[in-house]
Amino acid sequence: MNSVERCLAAIGLREPDRVPIVPLIISHAAKMCGVRFSDYNHDPKIIVDCQAAAWKRYGYDGIHVTTDNWILPQALGVPVQFYPDLPPTGMARPLAQTKDLATLPRVAEAKNAARMGLLPAATRYARQILANECFVKTNFDQGPFSLASAVRGIDNLMVDLRDDEQFVFDLLGICTEMVFELGKAVGAAGAHAITLCKPAWKGIWTRQACSCTARRISSMARAWNSSRPPAPEADSSSARDARWRATRLRRTSTQWYGRPPIIRMRDSWEGIRA
Repeated sequence: MNSVERCLAAIGLREPDRVPIVPLIISHAAKMCGVRFSDYNHDPKIIVDCQAAAWKRYGYDGIHVTTDNWILPQALGVPVQFYPDLPPTGMARPLAQTKDLATLPRVAEAKNAARMGLLPAATRYARQILANECFVKTNFDQGPFSLASAVRGIDNLMVDLRDDEQFVFDLLGICTEMVFELGKAVGAAGAHAITLCKPAWKGIWTRQACSCTARRISSMARAWNSSRPPAPEADSSSARDARWRATRLRRTSTQWYGRPPIIRMRDSWEGIRA
């Protein structure tokens, strides 16, 4: 098995020839190449060159195409401070003093704002220079709840969960749209797998897992699948695969900006068990 086959076998619940290794290395890769972290946060070529250099030096199976957790918040209006030797940080919360969701950029504009193109560009470059010698796994930032926390503030959001449930659902609707926009973009860029850093949804999504989940995730899977060769078929009789097929999302009648009803997050993903 090569590195790509080994990783896909493990993700597909098949036995690889050995345990695949795909470490999360960001700061170390940048420092190893003598690159300022602020430059790493903005240049897709630097991201991949640093990750490829670490991969060649240590000889593991795949790279983790990622940078920081402020790409999506920045696109929704969070001002971000960058540092030469530290990860960036958000400096303010656009919704800290208001619940007016109209103050946020519309998704149609935000999906192309700030650094939203960074990870898709890095993924395309990684596949270009590494082909199928190295497993390319791209992380498309945080999930909807983490993103909502970044634009509202975690303390405010916790109070909102108790006092204004509908506001939280509406905000999560916006954040869900943003997460899927970035997810579709990095998938279509040719990643072998994509990851979402969200406790409720955490893990590596294979082609089979994506295509068996909710309607919105299925749209992301179609964009991904159209740009990459089919992955090996998983065992359709396995209990885990059956649980994925049984998973469904319930929806509410909530409307946001005239869009279809948003996902009611607390009812989502029922049926999935570890």
